[in-house]
Amino acid sequence: MTAALDAQGLYGGPGGLIAGLDLHLAPGERVALIGPNGSGKSTLLRLLARQLAPRGGTVCLEGRDLAQLGRREAARSLGILPQAPALPEGVTVRELVTRGRFPHRGLLSGGGVSDKDLVEQALRDTGITHLAEREVHGLSGGERQRAWIAMALVQEPRVLLLDEPTTYLDLAHAHEALGLLQRLATERGMTLLMVLHDLSQASRFATRVIALRAGQVVAQGPPAEVITPPFLREVYGLEARVLPDPETGTLLIIPRS
Repeated sequence: MTAALDAQGLYGGPGGLIAGLDLHLAPGERVALIGPNGSGKSTLLRLLARQLAPRGGTVCLEGRDLAQLGRREAARSLGILPQAPALPEGVTVRELVTRGRFPHRGLLSGGGVSDKDLVEQALRDTGITHLAEREVHGLSGGERQRAWIAMALVQEPRVLLLDEPTTYLDLAHAHEALGLLQRLATERGMTLLMVLHDLSQASRFATRVIALRAGQVVAQGPPAEVITPPFLREVYGLEARVLPDPETGTLLIIPRS
């Protein structure tokens, strides 16, 4: 089976933080990138999305060398939601979400019926229909984050990279956002690669976790097999118990005093 996204010998980032990294994402996988601050998670996403030029290695999107694809062509299949997107002035939520259709229809053409339907669906899915005519810069942090997620969804990428998608969201909205991404990934066969700091969230919503430390993959596999007391001790310097929730299977991490 052709990988949805495949990186071989990837090298780049500040000071060569990512050095010789290999990554393979299968179609439909929901993968959480975990690891301590400064381990290279955000840098890796930017290298994979060509927001940073790699100094070596290759990245293939569905079997095609990403370096050989035009940016618009790549954007039809690969989307990224950065950690702190630039906030446009005077742009409404509806206008922001509509921008996600640009790779499919061009910046100067009007939106078709299908574009408008997709925008309305994304607004409903993210619970921000009532905010559609509000200017983005006037929203709360959580509302803005949901608007950015909606914009990423209408792009209809087959691979979506998300850098801390629950940033600024309260507990309920974070759960809803990850549940929405989980459902859409299942329904559309979309591949997700998400940077998540909350390991309990990662264990609940990811089919696989990849742990980075100092720009290198140090562990990967199903969450319950990776997130263990020895792993937490070695990678995070944290002494903790790890218990599965009896109802959901979500891992509960209890630091030792």
